[in-house]
Amino acid sequence: MKQSIFTKMIFGAIMALSLGMTACAKKDGSSVRVAGRGGAVNANSAPSDSASCNNSVAGTGQLNASSNAVLALVSATISPQSFGTICRTNFSAALKFDSSGNIVSSGSTVFIQIVDSWVGQSTTEGKTIKPYEIQFSNASSGVYNRSSGGFQAVFADQYGSFAITGTVSGATASGTVLFNNKVAVAGYSPVPGTNDWATLGSFSIPTSALMK
Repeated sequence: MKQSIFTKMIFGAIMALSLGMTACAKKDGSSVRVAGRGGAVNANSAPSDSASCNNSVAGTGQLNASSNAVLALVSATISPQSFGTICRTNFSAALKFDSSGNIVSSGSTVFIQIVDSWVGQSTTEGKTIKPYEIQFSNASSGVYNRSSGGFQAVFADQYGSFAITGTVSGATASGTVLFNNKVAVAGYSPVPGTNDWATLGSFSIPTSALMK
């Protein structure tokens, strides 16, 4: 993905700002993590039978994400041992920008759904395991260069930050989702570390589905 020097400079400034905002973020209705996992899933309550991936749960698009990246992401709120085989990472987002190319916070959302091989099964306690979901309903910062097609959007909460960066080319919007965890559950360390970003995965979706 090619970006102009100007676009990269703006993105760097946005990232720096978002990292500062995350440190003082408060828990509110703008973000949800670990929604609907179906209660605690751990080594003692996990399904006893090994399961394979299925296609019963799907989103509007998917991230090309590695299992290691996904498990690093979830370690901010839940132990990676609470998952079976990572099957896929569903992704959808709606980004809204004003006439100057600045993001409209309240009109921008992102939804990430992690589906593993245990989804749909029951724990030893009889609870149905659901996908792990992350949803943001307000962006922290962002910019869209309509001339080059380059865009960036940052979402932040008390656990860390997400950044969506990419390019619009005709009917297709493609790019990358990055993350920065500020906290981690016991036994793990925040990923990737202070003032740095890790790649969750890449995407390619219809422009009409992303730009609002």
